Amino acid sequence: MTCATLDCSNLNIGGESTDTKIANLTSAITQADLDTKQNILTSSINILTKRIDVSDKLVITGTQPTLYLKYTNGRSGIIHMNDNIIYFLSGGTNTESWSQINGRWPLQLNTSNNSAQFGGNIDSPGEVGGATLRVNIGNSMYWQLQTYNDENLGFYKNKVLKGFIEDDGGQLVDLMHFTGQHRCFIKDIPYSNTDYIGRIVCAN
Repeated sequence: MTCATLDCSNLNIGGESTDTKIANLTSAITQADLDTKQNILTSSINILTKRIDVSDKLVITGTQPTLYLKYTNGRSGIIHMNDNIIYFLSGGTNTESWSQINGRWPLQLNTSNNSAQFGGNIDSPGEVGGATLRVNIGNSMYWQLQTYNDENLGFYKNKVLKGFIEDDGGQLVDLMHFTGQHRCFIKDIPYSNTDYIGRIVCAN
């Protein structure tokens, strides 16, 4: 039978409607079946399956590509790309929506400058290296520890040098012992008296 258009209210195959036959299909799709199909899977509707094995790569393309990990026993995880930032987000149980914990996301990776922003504590069993240690103290103020003038250790407050520990080289590792509070002022001697520059400990 050859025709351009076939209109009918019921179409039976072997005495059974096509709707019933499709609903009762139980045979699995084999690898041979997949090999005869196109190498790019396209669909305008959701595709439901139990497992997908990929030997090369999985590509998600779009203005905001997103991968959802819907966890049925706790908070779900989401990997989301937007505005040059890879977001590691979290949401409620078995959900595709995300929400912050304490006003922060778990992790943000900026692909334009390689900076990383964590939303909580960082725990490492090994060594954490870096050029600067920054401690926020509120009100847009912070302290920084970083190198100063070659190999000296500088103490900065809001990027302004407040003091430093000088490294003269060598192996004199036992010359610095701090046992209490030390101030740069000596009793009854004004700070304008430069004859006492360099003294950091006074017994009086």
